Amino acid sequence: MISEKFGKEFFNGDKKIPGTYGSYGYRYEQLYPKFLVLAKTIQSLFNPKRILDIGCAKGFLVKAFRDIGIEAYGVDISKYCLSTAPKDVKGYLIRSDLESSKLPFHDDSFDFVTLLVTIEYINNTENVLLETSRVVKSGGYLLLKTLIKEDAKDEFRINIHPKIFWINKFADYNFIYTDNYTSLLEEELVRTHMEDKVLIRNLRKPIAKLLLPLIRRRKIRYLLFKKR
Repeated sequence: MISEKFGKEFFNGDKKIPGTYGSYGYRYEQLYPKFLVLAKTIQSLFNPKRILDIGCAKGFLVKAFRDIGIEAYGVDISKYCLSTAPKDVKGYLIRSDLESSKLPFHDDSFDFVTLLVTIEYINNTENVLLETSRVVKSGGYLLLKTLIKEDAKDEFRINIHPKIFWINKFADYNFIYTDNYTSLLEEELVRTHMEDKVLIRNLRKPIAKLLLPLIRRRKIRYLLFKKR
């Protein structure tokens, strides 16, 4: 079953397996500070009122949004993750199969959606894109974070494509890539975000711009889309 595939061994196992968190672990003390910075960056740039995190895992980003006063919800297929989420956000996390299920929200429910390091694990992207388009308001935003390079040893991430593929794919579902906002978002994250073990703070804009090419050469990339 898909849910079992994304169980304890995937998120908090004791082996280093490409495509999983494995021995690195999906841990609150490591990831919540990064998610909090991302949440504050999104708030400062877009001021969303209601956010959905698709593929929320243990709900750390949902908690970060709620901790700064944004109404946020999350969906994920992993029973393990949802059962081990922080107690104060469990009530805002819902189990959902992104490949086949309808998202449990009304049309036009959200003005911002995050889809972070999730789409590459999904076989049927048509369903998740259709449902995401349904629940995002016109003029709302979708933030995609995805791999842009393949790892030959990775058997989990089955949907890895170049940037132009996702730009064209999301356009079919009324999401238009916003290059200026994507660059601005990346720049703000460079100024304030943790990159690996280094916390980069209070950099002036010119210095941040010098660092952007280094960040963009990483395997993972942010893409921001606006709903027509």
